[in-house]
Amino acid sequence: MAMMDVESQVRQQIFADPEQERFVCAVGQSALKQYLNSGKLASGFAVLSDFSVYCKGKCLIRKRGDSPHTRLVEYRIDVPDIAGVKYVRRNPSWLLSLCYFFLILAPVVLILELLTHFSASTSLTPIIDVVICLLLSGCFGLIYLLHRKTYLQISYSRGSISLDATGFPEAEEQLFVRNLRALLSAWDAYVEQQSYQETYSQAYAQSYPQGYAPGRAPMQQNRWQDPSRR
Repeated sequence: MAMMDVESQVRQQIFADPEQERFVCAVGQSALKQYLNSGKLASGFAVLSDFSVYCKGKCLIRKRGDSPHTRLVEYRIDVPDIAGVKYVRRNPSWLLSLCYFFLILAPVVLILELLTHFSASTSLTPIIDVVICLLLSGCFGLIYLLHRKTYLQISYSRGSISLDATGFPEAEEQLFVRNLRALLSAWDAYVEQQSYQETYSQAYAQSYPQGYAPGRAPMQQNRWQDPSRR
């Protein structure tokens, strides 16, 4: 599927205003293409326009006052509402705790069995006990490595939405993050400029109340004019 075809389908199937919004980039393009072709939501993806971010598919949702949970979503977040974008790593810490537990337990078991003088005729020798503990520690450590995930988190006024970025191509992620941050910077610069102009207008109105009227240029006055020439 050519990029022009993808952009055309995104405009028609995803954008709220296909006549006004411009397609910038997308992350999770394999899931995006699957959605465009079949209409089915599976893995999470995000599409960036010059006005909004559209997040669809399986995402991690966090709202203020609620614990995060994963579900299928169809979210649109306007750029002015976005607080930031960053990477967040979520680790199953209980698996890591079990890994360390059995790793520490191995020498403890060995010392206890040596102190209690277990005979060689017992079913589990001290060496076998240590090996079992180490194997359990290694298993939990491997499961931990397989289950930890890196999320691309987009924060907004009411919470955040995160996409599982584990399988995203690195270049695709970087392009999306770079373009989104550029839009946020441009919006911040626009808001700052508007605030400056509003503050300047209010200050001018207070300094020259007779020469200021909304919608009309301030009157030009020569403060150094000689009173005798008026």
